[in-house]
Amino acid sequence: MRVGVPDASTLLRDVEPGDAVYCCGPPPMLELVRAALPATGATHFHYERFSPPPVVGGVPFEVRLARTGATVAVAADESALTAIRGILPHVPYSCSQGFCGTCRARVLDDPDRSDMLICVERTDGDPVVLDL
Repeated sequence: MRVGVPDASTLLRDVEPGDAVYCCGPPPMLELVRAALPATGATHFHYERFSPPPVVGGVPFEVRLARTGATVAVAADESALTAIRGILPHVPYSCSQGFCGTCRARVLDDPDRSDMLICVERTDGDPVVLDL
């Protein structure tokens, strides 16, 4: 059994120039692999995080939950999922288990947007109404 983050040379030992690398895991491991890729000659890197990336350069916005009528303030440095779970702790999500899409919520007030992955997607500061 292996515990902790493996070293890049172990993970990438069989990669040859021109190969595509696929990696799923926690952010520290993904960054380790990304940093080591140039030395391998791999040309494509496909990945999926086991947790959402940190919010960088976000702006605050509000989410109105249509089913409860609650309005949730989303801070510039947090995800809508984190803010919504403060009110609805049982809202579905499974980022930490390696699945994506469970937190998808229907957007009710934007004709150009049908849904929102509330763990990673944000607005540009405009409020949004979700079917939650």
